This record gives sequence, structure tokens and C-alpha cells, in this order.
Amino acid sequence: MACRQGAVKALFENDIKELDGLDGTVRFSPKVNRKPAESFRQAVPLLSCTSGITCISTNEENNTLYTGSTDSVVRKWDLESRQCIVELRGHTDTIACLKVQQSIHPGLDPALGSPSRFKNKVSRTVLFSGSWDRSVVSWDVGTGKKISSFKGHKSAVQCIDSTEKIMISGSKDRSIRVWMWNVVEPQCIEVLNGHKGSITCLKYVATEGLLFSGSEDGFIRLWDLWGDAQTDRCLRAISTHSRAVRCMLVMNGGEVRDNGCVNEIKGCSGPIETLGQLSADGRMIISGAFDKTVKIWDAEEDTCEAELCGHSWSVGVMSVTQTGLYAIGICHI
Repeated sequence: MACRQGAVKALFENDIKELDGLDGTVRFSPKVNRKPAESFRQAVPLLSCTSGITCISTNEENNTLYTGSTDSVVRKWDLESRQCIVELRGHTDTIACLKVQQSIHPGLDPALGSPSRFKNKVSRTVLFSGSWDRSVVSWDVGTGKKISSFKGHKSAVQCIDSTEKIMISGSKDRSIRVWMWNVVEPQCIEVLNGHKGSITCLKYVATEGLLFSGSEDGFIRLWDLWGDAQTDRCLRAISTHSRAVRCMLVMNGGEVRDNGCVNEIKGCSGPIETLGQLSADGRMIISGAFDKTVKIWDAEEDTCEAELCGHSWSVGVMSVTQTGLYAIGICHI
């Protein structure tokens, strides 16, 4: 499988940060002004990594950034010092996806990974990493220690989502696995089948028990994880795309049960690789595309408000935070 790395950018209220997956360098570029349509100054080095970067995740509580790489290592970066402070090693192949999860763990000592003699609940931050080695690993980001390994997929893990209790993984083997992770002995509690292609993206609406899955088969499937286990979990298979579904942005998650496609926003010259929400009301969204651009859209007016250029390769991953946006141009698997 050929792999090409590109650039990572982070758009803030008053600056933009760039991480180049090709040479492993993170660059910083101050923004000229706060209007998104304006240009940005040339970047200067910010961080440095020795291998191609494939995915990112942020932890806003302690101002850290996590990166996954082609060398099978997950790295934790301090954005203040701009240094890699921890390397998490446990995978044997390329890291494909990352997810930071806050949790309250009942009766488990995060340092020992065993039942605690104290009955008080333990608060901790967990990082999930999915890999081409077919596994997902959970890490205690406070100690940097591996907590558990989740194995069962027959091919590369491509996407994950999680809550305080469950973790969901999607794979090139066309299956979705639901794991109970926040227990002493994590286990797979359900396998969801139905897609005819690789699972490319997952979004779980925990408040409603609804899981959205996107696939290379062009379908989005809606699953009811709270329903009767004896019946089909899949509530609906939505086919409005002519090609692979690469990314999803879920807003007002229940509406899709009653409506099909309600709108189309066009304007990119290549496939859309990633989406993010910039405003709480869902009006302003941001896209990363195969044409190497990041675009900011007004979803109500169906207009492109800004276009951010400068990536060397397609923009494949974004992480939207309260302070801004991280976007990364990565390899195509």
C-alpha cells in the first residue's frame, strides 16, 4: 500500500499552526487577522517528528496533542514547550486513528490496571489508538501505560469512537465491533455486519444510542445500540452518495430517521475527506478535501466563506476544539 504524507494545520482565532506529515515537521504561522477569508503568513518550524503522521487527537484539558505515525508509535506533544513528552509503543503497524476519552472508572486503579482496594471512583483520561495491526489499544495518558488491547478484527482498524463505557471500532474487514472497555476485563459485546465495503467513519450519538457508520460501499448505516438484541440493529441504510463515504458530521442526530438528503453543498473539486463543526448551531462547518484545500462553509446559505490553501497533499483528518482546528493531510490507505 503506497503512502504519501502531507501537511497538518491548526486554525485558531488569531493564528494557524502547521504540521507537515511528509517530513515530520510542525510549523507555526501567525494569522494576518481574524477574518477566515484572509491570507496567512509563511510558516516556521513548531514541532518535529521523525516519521509520517497519519492521525491526530487533542486533549484540551492539558493543552496536549497526540499524533499517530507510520512507525507504529503514538506521540504526546506539549503545545506550550513544543516537545514530544511521551512515546506510546505497543502497536506493530501504522496508527490509523486516535480518540481521547475522559472517564470515571469505578474501582479500577489506573496505575496498576487492577481492581482498587478503595471504593472511590477514579477519574482519568484514556487514549484509544487503532492500527493496521488489526487491534485497538487503550492508554492511560497520565502514566503513559498501556491499559488494554482489543483484538478481533480480521483487517486494519480504520476508525473509532467512544464514550465512558463503550468503544466502537470499524475495520477494513467490513465489520463494526462494540466493546465494553471501562471494566476490569474489557470484552467485545457485539459485532455489527451489513456494509459491503471497508468501514471508514463512525459517529456515536450517546444520548440516543444511535451509531452512524460510513463505508466505501457508498452507504451510511444507522444502528440502534439500545434496541432489542434479538432484532436487526440496523434501522436504516442510506444511499445518496455515488462513491465511498469518507467522513461524517452528525448534528441533531435523530433527524435522519425521518428524512433523507435535505441539502447538498457543492464546491470542492475532489472527494471530501474530513468534516468539522465550527459553530454550536451547526451553521458554520469546515471541510478538508482531496484537492488539498480546507474550506469554511455557511451551511444555511450553501456558500463557501473561506478557502485555506497550502497543503502538499489531500487534507485527510481534522480535530475541532474550543480553541480552534487541527487539520492534517495524510496518506491514503
